[in-house]
Amino acid sequence: MTDIQSIKETFWKIWNTFSPQMIRHIVHPVILLLVVGTYAFLKSINFYLGWLYLIPVMYCVSIWCTYLAGLKMEDPKDVPALVVSIPIKNKKSKDAKLKKAPKVNFVEASQVCDYVADSRDVSISIGEKASQPENKEGLHWLNKSIEQIWINKRAAVEDIVLNVVWPKVKKILAKLPIKIKIELYSFSLGLVPPHFRRIFVHEVQQEEDSMIIDIDLGFASEAAVKVKIETDVIPRVTLLVDSVYVDVGIRIALRGISKHPPYVQVTLLHQPEIHWNLGDLARMANIAFIDRTIRKLINDNVKILVIPNKLSIPICVVPLPRELGSIMNTDEKAYSESGRIVIPNPEGIVRVVLEKTANIPPMDMTSSLLYPSVLFKSPRRFFTEMFPSKKSSDPYAVVRIGSHEYRTKTVYKELNATFNTTFDIPVYCPLDQHLEIVIYDEDFNTDDIIGKIIERLEDIKDNYSVEKEAKWRGLSNTNNTRAYLKYLWISEQIVDKSSNLDSDGLLAFSCIGIYSTSLCKPKISIKLTDMSDEGHYLTDRSWKAIMAFKELKEFTLSNLSLGLWDLFNLQGGMLRLLKDDTTISIEVEDSLEREDEVGRRKWIGEVAIQHIIERGEEPIELQLSKTYKKKQSFVNKSVKKLSLLAKTMLGTSGGTVLQSEEEESMKIKLQCVVYRDVIKS
Repeated sequence: MTDIQSIKETFWKIWNTFSPQMIRHIVHPVILLLVVGTYAFLKSINFYLGWLYLIPVMYCVSIWCTYLAGLKMEDPKDVPALVVSIPIKNKKSKDAKLKKAPKVNFVEASQVCDYVADSRDVSISIGEKASQPENKEGLHWLNKSIEQIWINKRAAVEDIVLNVVWPKVKKILAKLPIKIKIELYSFSLGLVPPHFRRIFVHEVQQEEDSMIIDIDLGFASEAAVKVKIETDVIPRVTLLVDSVYVDVGIRIALRGISKHPPYVQVTLLHQPEIHWNLGDLARMANIAFIDRTIRKLINDNVKILVIPNKLSIPICVVPLPRELGSIMNTDEKAYSESGRIVIPNPEGIVRVVLEKTANIPPMDMTSSLLYPSVLFKSPRRFFTEMFPSKKSSDPYAVVRIGSHEYRTKTVYKELNATFNTTFDIPVYCPLDQHLEIVIYDEDFNTDDIIGKIIERLEDIKDNYSVEKEAKWRGLSNTNNTRAYLKYLWISEQIVDKSSNLDSDGLLAFSCIGIYSTSLCKPKISIKLTDMSDEGHYLTDRSWKAIMAFKELKEFTLSNLSLGLWDLFNLQGGMLRLLKDDTTISIEVEDSLEREDEVGRRKWIGEVAIQHIIERGEEPIELQLSKTYKKKQSFVNKSVKKLSLLAKTMLGTSGGTVLQSEEEESMKIKLQCVVYRDVIKS
């Protein structure tokens, strides 16, 4: 009797150590699992034995549930979750005959996903902390205010688009080299306003002196546009576009809050989703290719603003009221410092070394009939593989961070592909960004996704600052496809102007101004020496700026109200430097054509990297030399004159035509910073 009493006391001591949360979220599921498992086992032995077991057990379960309902739940605490890991049996492994017992671990409830992701075993978790639904009540007042403004001002906006914006768009279309006529018949924004889905303020360290806000904006509208379009390819067709849907994520960062001058960075968090519906007349006209072309043009032009690309706007160049301007102290010194503000400030480089993949599923249909030579080499194989079946794949890998994307070469007809490719990807802000490694199967029309790996850049920065051995990682959406790879986070340090670049590094830059003696519409390209590494090393070695929207003689980063700026003045870039690099090449293509010249102009120049280092914080001014994209031969000039004469006779000339001038010149002003790699040992 004493033994039974001591056993009861011991049991209740252990039982009282369990919190109500642990009983409900861990003990209760385990009991139910045992009850169901035992019933299934007994039923498999004998049907009546299972039912004989079930009748008294159901009575006990009802008592247990009554006890459970009476538990008083305390405030939520970090109750650990129970994770059962069952090892996968690999037939090809040397120790396949060894039986490995399941492992039982207690893991922090919020870390279950990370724990399971790092495990190669099949895992069952109990008590995992579910993500709480986001509270959107705080945005209700903002969306309600936008709705009221939308109702009252919608008609005024439609009138501005029809009578102010559209005439300017028609003038731009008239200057295009192709024939395209668009008549706008109707334009309606609809009654559904855009709404904010999420406004999130990131927590940053106090020494960063910044504030970062992410905004998700949606517009599932009733907007409708009716136009009549005519081009050289298709006759006049009426298009009705309605049900426009837009989903965009924007990051706004205010940096240098306590410094002078502060600045704002604007970037898109992802490629915006833009969809619309073509009306019946457009579908009848069978012009789906125009729809695809327009979508592609929008995606290609918006991509240059997707993270890690950004626009940096110094507060000192924004036209402010006089009282506010005096407080912000927007003097000449602030303008001189604004060029350095636009330059990206990289935090580091993510290095991905992708060596090989294994167990890629066959995706391509093949048959020996496509390879007649097999008949002579192996007749038996030819006839056994005659019928089409999935036997191979053509895999290639894409590594992506935001809008920066790198693709390996395709390995044809291989299920265990070897890539041996290294990716170096500059990162200026890893906050809430992801690294994607996607394996595709190349096809004639649309490439199929085999699987992918997604990693948070913050995790890579925290856990892979020291070089580690490569290891196998599983791909999502696949049974057993794996990739053998490794990560490395490389920090960056500014090279002092009294030293040399003795290792690999980064070149960060921005264009402060372009000064020409004649009108121009520039598009800037900055390049480093092309590497012939057979595609085994992929990184950023060239950069193209946003093409200018204006036609000016001078583009400079000054007060925005003066109109002497363009978007490329607010855009910076980064290129990967190798220790053997000595110079960078600069090319400015002028989109304006001259009547007496063939093709477009190119202004080119070079600057030594050591000269950039020695200049330090001082900007670099470079005089460019004029070249042409096409050879200025007598034949080409004659063809150009005949083409202009034909356009004049047909009345299709583009209006004012520019002429070249004597002693023309162009100068570019750049602000640059050189970084070197710092790898921890």
